[in-house]
Amino acid sequence: MEVIPAINCGDEGCVRKHLEMLKDIPAKWVHFDVSDGKFTPAKTWDVEVRLPGEVGLRKVEVHLMVEKPEEYAPRWVAAGAKRVLAHVEIVESFKLKVESFTECEFGLALLPETPVETVYPYLDKVRFVQFLAVSPGFSGQKFQENILDKIRALRERDISVIIEVDGGTNDAVASLARRAGANVIVSSSYIWNNPRPAEAFASLRRAQ
Repeated sequence: MEVIPAINCGDEGCVRKHLEMLKDIPAKWVHFDVSDGKFTPAKTWDVEVRLPGEVGLRKVEVHLMVEKPEEYAPRWVAAGAKRVLAHVEIVESFKLKVESFTECEFGLALLPETPVETVYPYLDKVRFVQFLAVSPGFSGQKFQENILDKIRALRERDISVIIEVDGGTNDAVASLARRAGANVIVSSSYIWNNPRPAEAFASLRRAQ
């Protein structure tokens, strides 16, 4: 199971704190939550201009919980992001073209209430799908178990698509998600609120 620590912060101090803690965690990726305060109630600090020097050799994944991803995505790609996730709920209204992502991977994210079938028409171009398992914007929420049925449905539909789960994750949730067909777990509170973040990260990777 691939595990990606998530940084979901409202100010620069919080971001720097988590980047420092990340140094002890052997993660290949780091996930940034970017919220504009419109698509979600929360608003995060947009940090993309400082990425290359502060995340080390880790690859950056950015989850755009914003109304206008076409304005945010190019800046993150220019800063070195290797994966950009935009929400399928607004994909038809924005001008960002999947074909334009030649330097990074493009994926689609779904809100908890969005039917899994919404993403099916895009599977010929998009090979990475994220299920948001909590209401968007705030860390520390409880995992919504109906997401497991959506993971199973998507896996049955497409055996090779990469499925990521974000929100409310712990080692038990990671096990359930893996059995349902997920490949990747994103975790914020479970890792950062643990007195030993590296151990929490390791427990997620061991999930069977």
